[in-house]
Amino acid sequence: MKVSYNWLKEFVSFSNSPEQIAEILTKTGLEVEGIETIGSVQGGLIGVITGKVLTCEKHPDADKLKITTVNVGASTLQIVCGAPNVAAGQKVLVALAGSTIYPTGGEPLTLKQVKIRGVESNGMICAEDELGLGSSHDGILILPESTPVGLPAAQALNIDTDSILEIGLTPNRCDAMGHLGVARDIRAYLAHHESLHLALNFPKYTPVQSFQIKDTHIALTNDTDCFAYFIGSISGVTVGPSPDWLVKRLTSIGAASINNVVDCANLVMHELGSPLHAFDASKFKKSLTVRSANAGESLVTLDGVSRTLTPNDLVIDGDGTAHCLAGVLGGKDSGVTNNTTDILIESAYFNPSSIRKTAKHHGIHSDASFRFERGVDPTLPRIALERVMTLICETSGGHINGIHEVTTYAKEATSVALTVEMVNKQLGTQLTDAALENILVSLDFERKDKTSWLIPLYRGDVHRAIDVIEEVIRIAGFDAIPNPHKWKFSVPFSNGISSESVRNQISQRLAANGFHEVMNNSLTKASYGELTTSKQDGKPVFLKNPLSRDLSMLRTSMLFGMLETLSYNQNRQTNSLKIFEFGQTYHTFGTKHVEKQVLAMAISGMLEPESWHGARKSSFYDLKGYINTLIEGLNAHQIEEMPTQEGGPFSEGIDIKVEGKVLVSVGKVSTQWTKNFDLKQEVFAAIVDWKRWIELNASRVTHFQELPKTFHSRRDFALLLDQEISYASLEKAAKKSCKRTFDCYQFV
Repeated sequence: MKVSYNWLKEFVSFSNSPEQIAEILTKTGLEVEGIETIGSVQGGLIGVITGKVLTCEKHPDADKLKITTVNVGASTLQIVCGAPNVAAGQKVLVALAGSTIYPTGGEPLTLKQVKIRGVESNGMICAEDELGLGSSHDGILILPESTPVGLPAAQALNIDTDSILEIGLTPNRCDAMGHLGVARDIRAYLAHHESLHLALNFPKYTPVQSFQIKDTHIALTNDTDCFAYFIGSISGVTVGPSPDWLVKRLTSIGAASINNVVDCANLVMHELGSPLHAFDASKFKKSLTVRSANAGESLVTLDGVSRTLTPNDLVIDGDGTAHCLAGVLGGKDSGVTNNTTDILIESAYFNPSSIRKTAKHHGIHSDASFRFERGVDPTLPRIALERVMTLICETSGGHINGIHEVTTYAKEATSVALTVEMVNKQLGTQLTDAALENILVSLDFERKDKTSWLIPLYRGDVHRAIDVIEEVIRIAGFDAIPNPHKWKFSVPFSNGISSESVRNQISQRLAANGFHEVMNNSLTKASYGELTTSKQDGKPVFLKNPLSRDLSMLRTSMLFGMLETLSYNQNRQTNSLKIFEFGQTYHTFGTKHVEKQVLAMAISGMLEPESWHGARKSSFYDLKGYINTLIEGLNAHQIEEMPTQEGGPFSEGIDIKVEGKVLVSVGKVSTQWTKNFDLKQEVFAAIVDWKRWIELNASRVTHFQELPKTFHSRRDFALLLDQEISYASLEKAAKKSCKRTFDCYQFV
């Protein structure tokens, strides 16, 4: 969410810089993710100040350059200047070293402290075009003699600038969905930390009388999803472009200007956080009804999309026709146009869960739904309506007829028992009762008696004493929590096995062999569930409320993300990869949900970089070799190799069993899988049961063996065997008959 620094200052008269305000908001829980400076001049002339040329002398090594000394208020700078009109006594604009200027028609230029023909220069005396103020380059821009020295250029030239703060608003902070709520936190912080008891300036509005719209019946037929509904009537408006001040205010926070009526509604929404919507009154000659949609009913919304509605959707009905998806998006047919003369303005308090479901179902993310689904202040809809009606008459003319109100929900402020002793005991702080009262009152909490407080109606996330304590500490600051001299904690029981330590060891060994670790999302496409058909995989786990169609199922195989990674790299001409990933897979067996810890590995493409003597492709045996090297570190016994089970990801492969249980499955990924990921080359992969690996690692015993006293002896046997005899049985027989240490190799 974007908020304007200048706009915030209209609500609270602070003198802090944009950077200081960003720090304050971040400390209070409204994390500022970035600050952007905007203005009528690109860059806002940040780092450019006024100065006075004290001396001006000819450069000893350049005919067209002059060496000047310039007083910029805090210091005097030496600047080399090439302008023909520079002279002592002039008031000029100086771009300091480190600042960035935006020349007219040129690229941005960041200034540095440099030497020009052997003379140090600390900045730049600027011409009009060098600052983006015009096209003249005849010489430097000379200011009036009365101009103060050291003044920011934007202030000296009366140029509008603003700082836009990008806030990462969390879902619980419904109170901060407008500039008013953000300013409230600033006021509370300054009141506690700087003892500045500043007023929270509410936007000006004219109270409007209640009335019944002539010849139009207004009713709620669904009072479970619409708690309060206000409709204002204005006749004789002139719809057209908005005034410059209104356009600038909206565009500064990224909102587009539509017309003077709609812009006023958007302005008030960003001011107070309460959405409004304007209708063409000609669509509501007989009735205006807030009702549930009929099954199969259609509505063309403002974005031009025809939407099929369900009974779960709330609509605004005009004369028997749905004209608006309530709280989400208006209808195209009832929107305000240049031909509109009479308007109805809607302000409401809808059930947040109803709006959230409708917006999610139709895939709409509007400014209105963003606020309604979090819960707006129930005390603001009428005030917001009176404010917007005042603005519309100022910008569009017209006559206010009045406001009609239908309310079915009366919410009273709840109280919470809280004392300063409870706060200090919970936080370990030493706040006084006066400090506690200062913080809570500045956040609009009201003291009911000595031991309890009334919660503001707009704080839908505050219900318990601990919630109020959270409000106190985010304003008081977590630095107010003292560090104890003595720490008390329980010592966790450990059997000596550290899964993280083993994981780090394996990661380091794989990285040493050229593997790269990847991390993929546990959520994946539902279509991938059709690939896993083996009994050991069970059934997939689907999300009831997915973030998107591509993230609707929990993965049943680690290979989904790994193959996507290989495909992504393949499409960017990186065909040779060795990757691994630690993670969980998710399965359903009957009514039981199971998570499995897995280490997955995959190789594809060339084993080594191509060179003049050629290169070799990765193979099954290469991956199996890496696996065998890792298994050797376990000192495992009773190792068997069996063909992989059908229904898995491998067309050819083996299961490596240790003590009768499968530890690793390794093989060539089937073409059915690779085609799904548009992979054009062979992929070899391995799936390690990580839980089983940790169990085996726990029983690992490190053996030390002395160096051999005799020379190495090599014997090579070539055997002719029946085709039915497996390598595993041959290796087992060889090891059983020979107690000496030896290596067995299988050649095909």
